[in-house]
Amino acid sequence: MALYAFDGTWNQPDYIFDDSRDTNTNVFRFAQYYAACHGEDASPLKFQYLEGVGTKFGRTGKVIGGLTGAGGRERILEMLHLCASQMASGDRVVDIVGFSRGAALALHFANRLCDGVPVGGELLRVDEIRFLGLWDTVPAFGIPGAFIDWAQDVNIGWELDLPSRVRRCSHALARHERRQAFNVHRLDPRHRHENVFEVWFRGVHSDVGGGNSNHPLNAIALQWMMQEARKTGVPFLEEQLDNAGKGSDVNAPIGVNSDRIERIDRPFYECDLLHPSAAKSLAVGESKTVPVDSRLIYDFSGLMLEAGASYT
Repeated sequence: MALYAFDGTWNQPDYIFDDSRDTNTNVFRFAQYYAACHGEDASPLKFQYLEGVGTKFGRTGKVIGGLTGAGGRERILEMLHLCASQMASGDRVVDIVGFSRGAALALHFANRLCDGVPVGGELLRVDEIRFLGLWDTVPAFGIPGAFIDWAQDVNIGWELDLPSRVRRCSHALARHERRQAFNVHRLDPRHRHENVFEVWFRGVHSDVGGGNSNHPLNAIALQWMMQEARKTGVPFLEEQLDNAGKGSDVNAPIGVNSDRIERIDRPFYECDLLHPSAAKSLAVGESKTVPVDSRLIYDFSGLMLEAGASYT
């Protein structure tokens, strides 16, 4: 059994572990808890973490990697080489996690493992991907597309569909991310797969995936992912789950790349799931004002609007 963890663009460990300044992502935190719960069994062969694209080759690498995802294929090859050693030893069950572009790399990596990896002249496949954990998958490979809609869909050569042989896939989605260059890649928007669990969380991209020092929201999505992984047999301890959620606050301010009234741009689908922390509970007699986009015939509020009419 081994974990393969792919971090997001520009993300790398800071080893500070101070909630007020910690820029570690949930991928790195998850990997640390994973190694700890395996104790002496957490050998380098069974625990692989890769920094995000744009963390190598100085300023130039940061710019190019951040804009295009360059370096992603090299990371895939590196992980495949490591996994080949694992499979050659007879262990063909893996766990995989990723955030942002790293989540897209995790998806592609999972598909490659299901397609087969050349080892000693034969093609070896994993028996099972026990757990596939993703935080807000945003591929955006190939073309910088911050202001170009079609550029966000240019992911030629990457396998981003749900892989076969996955026992459980859990995907944490950022409900309030509004940047055009951060289109989320849904795995099962029509809810056709019983082994896929996509859940919306309050916050923007890095509130959910971590790395922005917003620990009160980061911790919510981390604890949920660890709980999801434990359902498949990852031996996280209760103490670890409690520690992962320590300092969480459902009412904490969300990241800066949204707006004050927390409007929602990302599409919701029928039967989509909200994490309990993302839904405000109202007391009897309490009310809440919600924005309604009058340019639409209807929106997520369920209210029907008539042209020319006014409402209070």
